[in-house]
Amino acid sequence: VVGVDLGAQVARGEQVQHEERHRLQHAAEEGARAALRYQRVVGTASPLPLRRAQAAAIAAARVEGWLATPAEVVAQICQSANDDCVAPVCGPEWARRCQIRVTVTARGIDRLLPLLNFALPATLTGQASMLLDGRLP
Repeated sequence: VVGVDLGAQVARGEQVQHEERHRLQHAAEEGARAALRYQRVVGTASPLPLRRAQAAAIAAARVEGWLATPAEVVAQICQSANDDCVAPVCGPEWARRCQIRVTVTARGIDRLLPLLNFALPATLTGQASMLLDGRLP
């Protein structure tokens, strides 16, 4: 009978969880920062949809390929004052300031190392937000 070092397995599970959470957090932060980049628009169109799309694309690219199943990436433009992410009205006034909120969720982390599933959660999430400049064209 081969002895199992339960303490070492728990420590390895905690290390994997920490590394995966760090990767998700990094992806969310990179996505939020990407939303701050200039987006060229035609006419008086708002750059917010392009900023949101850029944030989601960058966050997804940062986690691509290292999970068995693709991570879920959600990028939202939200009005800070009332947390409205459905129809935010953004502007330069303090009450109308908006933020980009990027959430990256990985499911099935517990299946990465089957012997450690007791030490790993099924879902890990990273989230980041950045205040957007309200001076929009």
